[in-house]
Amino acid sequence: MPSNSMDPSALLRLVAPVVAVAWLAAAPQAQAASYTIKVLHQFCATDCSGGAIPTGGLIQDSHGILYGTTAIGGDHLSGTAFELVPNADKSKWTYRVIKQFCSRANCTDGSFPSGPLIMDAAGQFYGTTFTGGKYGGGVFYRLTPEGSGWHWSILYNFCSDVANNCKADGGDPMTGLTYLGQRAGQPWAPDAEPVFGTLSSGGKYGRGLDYELEYDGSAWHFKIIHNIQTGIQPDELGVDDAGNLYGSTANGGKYGDGLLYTLTAGTWHETTLHQFHTGGVHPSGRPYLDAAGNLFGTTIDGGSGNAGEVYERTASGAVSVLYQFCTLANCADGQAPTEAGLVMDSAGNLFGTTAGGGLATCANQTFGCGVAYELSKDQNGHWHETVLADFCSGSCRDGGDPEAPLTLDAQNGNLYGTEAGDGSLANPGSVFELIP
Repeated sequence: MPSNSMDPSALLRLVAPVVAVAWLAAAPQAQAASYTIKVLHQFCATDCSGGAIPTGGLIQDSHGILYGTTAIGGDHLSGTAFELVPNADKSKWTYRVIKQFCSRANCTDGSFPSGPLIMDAAGQFYGTTFTGGKYGGGVFYRLTPEGSGWHWSILYNFCSDVANNCKADGGDPMTGLTYLGQRAGQPWAPDAEPVFGTLSSGGKYGRGLDYELEYDGSAWHFKIIHNIQTGIQPDELGVDDAGNLYGSTANGGKYGDGLLYTLTAGTWHETTLHQFHTGGVHPSGRPYLDAAGNLFGTTIDGGSGNAGEVYERTASGAVSVLYQFCTLANCADGQAPTEAGLVMDSAGNLFGTTAGGGLATCANQTFGCGVAYELSKDQNGHWHETVLADFCSGSCRDGGDPEAPLTLDAQNGNLYGTEAGDGSLANPGSVFELIP
């Protein structure tokens, strides 16, 4: 284990909050799963040099290749970046590691990647690591395709400890990056626009911060745009077409149960949009913003079964509950949507996952190994859940416990995602495809 590495189980406790469980009396059965689960890659099938515990989600390029990261595993037990390349009819996928983290002395190249990757118009990928780097607070990095391989570049070293002879601006990014065109699915243009993210430590109040990284053509410049004062543990940011940022904190706020906020573009003035307290609590994942300015998100806990909710905050400011999990017997409809958040298709349907619940039996959950679900609105404006797939429903080869956002293939309606397994090298997760 490298000298500055941390216990993988401790990392996973930071990345995936503890799931609260509950039981409800008998209720109508969940709708039968309607998608087929296809495992594209199982981690540690032979050894763990290819990585383990994929918690960051996936990104797909124009050729259908999937890219992602693993939180641990790899040659140095500090995570990997990988690609999954399909053949012509997508009947076979080839897995390749494109970066072994902590391959340099003292992990100066970063360790334990966090959040999903983003891609620019040139096909380069960018991401962050939770720890490592020059000061131990993580790095902002780039992976550039080069011949048959990939070139690695560190663009910025985060630092939260002044003892490391740095500015102590903040460190330990637990979430991915956000840019202006991301909601519309456009590639990032580093020369034309900055990228935004959150740090879990440091800042004026020691509760983390929101930051901007801007490229001037020759160097990257880091700027704190918001010091989190009352919230604790910032989630991933969303952005609207005007450049306003939206985020939540898993804890803290007026009642200690988290809050939802926005930062006005340019001034970065904070406005609190909602204080979580009654109903769903402890929001998780990136808030999804639709074209009308409505925000959709999930909470890990709260609701009638204390198993989390899907909520909406309309552009006019009204907050409502769209769905409460564990309303069916034994949480057959899902339980505890962790960092997965939501995605929306062109018809306005929402898709997500829960870490627990479902019909399968899972050793590390009271009820189930998680589900993939769809929320759709009927003609009367009421939302209804459909369970698309129950994880670990067969031999458990698919791993269970999905904790990352789904990726929607707009061409065929297939969904791609990752499962973290039980957070150990004995059950290290997988990459899956959901086929309607």
